[in-house]
Amino acid sequence: MSDNMTVAFLGTGIMGLPMARHLCEAGVSLRVWNRSPEKASSLVDVGAVLCLQAHEAVTDADIVISILSDARATEDLFIAQDTLAAMSANALLINMATLTREETLAFSKRVIDSGRRYMDVPISGGEKGAINGTLSIMAGGDATDFEMAQPVLAPMGRPTHMGAIGSGSVAKICGQLIVGNTMAVVAESLNFAQQMGIDTAALHEALTGSFADSVIFQEHGKRMIEENFTPGGPAKYIIPILKVAESMAQDKAVSMPILPNTRDLFEKLEARGLGDEDISILFTQIRDGG
Repeated sequence: MSDNMTVAFLGTGIMGLPMARHLCEAGVSLRVWNRSPEKASSLVDVGAVLCLQAHEAVTDADIVISILSDARATEDLFIAQDTLAAMSANALLINMATLTREETLAFSKRVIDSGRRYMDVPISGGEKGAINGTLSIMAGGDATDFEMAQPVLAPMGRPTHMGAIGSGSVAKICGQLIVGNTMAVVAESLNFAQQMGIDTAALHEALTGSFADSVIFQEHGKRMIEENFTPGGPAKYIIPILKVAESMAQDKAVSMPILPNTRDLFEKLEARGLGDEDISILFTQIRDGG
């Protein structure tokens, strides 16, 4: 990475704040912006320049990293508010919001047609991964752009080039399928054990290190046993992604026999008003009758 390279970081929420901090600690020349400036102010202490306007942050930046809530927020900031027009010609926009492949392709075309470059780079690993700098970073875009961006992405986790624009979005969906389906299996297994009179804490200990073990079993299985559903990752956020995966599979005639059941469980959970609880609360949906 060039010593003269400037990076703009837009969005310093639960995930973005620790990610931006890692960049500052790695010596990246960083400008930060957030809709609520106070949420980004602590980054000044580690060397970031706080900008009160997104236009100010992106002006003359070589790379712009955006991590907003969804496609609508991204379109609003870059198109409706003309932030894209404030970016330098040929600057690289790295979009870390979770978009569908179709949204990614449509938005990237507008960026590229404007004379800028684009990569879709969704992330996985949650708040813990953001804090620890261990995020899975799935990059879709030109190989040359990835080579340029890799030193900037590396302080935040493990970047992998997935292929052309849109492939990052597909990779994120694949990851969420594994999360959602595994969550349902872990919940079902623990509920089965509980109903059979087995000590679920002992079961958790017994299966640790076995072929049944996983990060989800370790972390969310423990939450299910303790019934600790304080939000880490709210359950409702996985539903749109599961729906998108189902729609894409139908369009391509891809067999997805497990997905409809998992999506149905999460939708019933949200209908009960529990969507804002941690995703591990899926255990109660299965326990209470599916």
